[in-house]
Amino acid sequence: MSLFRQSILVVTALIASLLVGNLYVSVNNARDYLSQQMQVHAEDAATSLAFSLSRAAQENDQALLNSMVDIIFDRGYYRLIEFRDLNDKEVIRRELPVSIEGVPSWFVNTLLLPEPQGRAEVVSGWYRLGELKVVSHPGYAYRDLWRVFVEQLQVFLAIALLCYLLVGLGLRFLFRPLKLLELQADAIARREFPVQEQLPKTPELRSIVVAMNRMVMKLKDLFQEQVELSETLHRQSWVDSVTGLPNRRDFDARLDALTRSERGGGAAALLLLHVNGLQALNDVEGRESGDDLLAQLAGIIREQLEPYSEAIVARRSGADFSVLLPALSEDEVRVFMGGLLGRLRACADVSSGVAYTQALTLKHQMLPVADLALRQAQGRSESGWAMLPEGLESGRGLPAVVRQAQDWREFLQNVLSGGLIQLHFQPLVGSDRTLEHYEILCRIPDGDDLLQAGVFWPMLERFNLALEMDQKVIELVRQACMAGGPNAAQKPSLCVNLSPSSVLSPSFFQWLDQLLANDREFAERLLFEVPETCLAASRDVVQAFAQMLVSRGAGLSLDHFGLGIRAFSYLQSLPLTCLKVDQSFIRQLPAQADNQFFVRSLVQIARSCDIAIYAEGIETEDEWQSVLDLGLNGGQGYFLGEPKVHKF
Repeated sequence: MSLFRQSILVVTALIASLLVGNLYVSVNNARDYLSQQMQVHAEDAATSLAFSLSRAAQENDQALLNSMVDIIFDRGYYRLIEFRDLNDKEVIRRELPVSIEGVPSWFVNTLLLPEPQGRAEVVSGWYRLGELKVVSHPGYAYRDLWRVFVEQLQVFLAIALLCYLLVGLGLRFLFRPLKLLELQADAIARREFPVQEQLPKTPELRSIVVAMNRMVMKLKDLFQEQVELSETLHRQSWVDSVTGLPNRRDFDARLDALTRSERGGGAAALLLLHVNGLQALNDVEGRESGDDLLAQLAGIIREQLEPYSEAIVARRSGADFSVLLPALSEDEVRVFMGGLLGRLRACADVSSGVAYTQALTLKHQMLPVADLALRQAQGRSESGWAMLPEGLESGRGLPAVVRQAQDWREFLQNVLSGGLIQLHFQPLVGSDRTLEHYEILCRIPDGDDLLQAGVFWPMLERFNLALEMDQKVIELVRQACMAGGPNAAQKPSLCVNLSPSSVLSPSFFQWLDQLLANDREFAERLLFEVPETCLAASRDVVQAFAQMLVSRGAGLSLDHFGLGIRAFSYLQSLPLTCLKVDQSFIRQLPAQADNQFFVRSLVQIARSCDIAIYAEGIETEDEWQSVLDLGLNGGQGYFLGEPKVHKF
């Protein structure tokens, strides 16, 4: 029971006690007063009537006696008038039954009034003629008492109602700081740390609010310190301190994870950039000049890569940079290299080697090929770069034919218009291997093969078709839910991946909001997954998108978490259901202590924010055991379950 209700009950008990006490005192006083009045009234009536009857009694005039008694008795104030002679013989007797109209019997039985009576002798001179007895009728007294009781009750109830109103308003005003404390506690659970600026005037409540504000500030500082410490250690392990770019270790891990994941499989170019003469510059002008040059070159590379959101860039070693460019044709790579080297060589002597493949898989050793191309480029002073393409190997999930950009556009438009999309469902399991949800993966037919998303999705983004694809996938998922399936009765949650362009699109926001609003049951089964890089594009838009999903009963998950430099800072404000640690950390988790520290820190922060955390890309027993040892909620990968068609 709430404190407000308890206070109201206490006030009710006090008011009821006052009411009972007041009624008791008032009615009892009125009862005593009326009893005295009835006694006096009976005695006066007996004395007066005895004097009046003396002559008629002496003359034994029965008619006159009856008339005089009737005159008094008919007024109704008396229950009994009785006249007896000296021999105790009844001469006259008038009596009324005790009948009280308009007064409840329980009231009469509760307040029994005495029957006051008056006695007087009927005399003539010095001679006694008899005795007169008069008993007052209590009916009028009971009616007066009932009237007093009802009036007192009405007045008291009116006052009580007014008191309730005033007490209710007063309690709400007094308890308002407690309600604010409740809201403040709820905000802390949402990873928000508000401080109550306006302090209550009540000393006890003021001290509570002040203590709560101190706790909020302390929790905020502790959370921020933990986030900053984890990000600092993460930056030291994975980021080059001179250029601010990821280091070689981060690049190699992400490249390895890409080739193994659903995002891999498409065309890609790997660039190795070497700054010639850097050591000589350090020897002549000092290391600071060399560091300034590297930072300048890193800024140029970043600018050139802005149109390519999926690109991976890193400082590989002292004078080397590495870049992975996905979803570009050979001609487009040549154009890009011309623009990039044109700007870089204006600042320093830079050589580059490029390894190109139409299908990025584990079979292709791109780094050695790019290094070989770099050695060739260093002997070509006229261009400064060389490219060595690899032969195309077709296989499962890889394109059966080589397509140019325009061919890709037509191919994807035909897929969308014809609905040639297959849904595969891969399970995500908890630490006890029970199903948490299915992640929906897209496949499109290409001859006898099925293309994975890593092959065709960059092209969808490139030709602004990703939004239409996301809508098609959601509609197909809804149709599949309506049609049912082997596990339809269990109604497991379904995770749908969304492209950043869809999340940032106002039209897609409105379309999805309307769809989820019209089908609440379907919405409650959905978990939408967006890559962490989407937050860097527009955090406010993603925040609004997440709030919309929560209001409709759906959830939001972050995919490939940990790739951003400030990954931890997102957890404080977004209403996330879960997040998935990028498999570049999971791949080396059993052997890398830094990866273990990063994931362990992430688990601690996620748990403090009530966010479930899973690992993606689990391929071996050792990786799964490491995930369990670090306390993650579960994971996903071929070791735990392969994608299958129409199984949800």
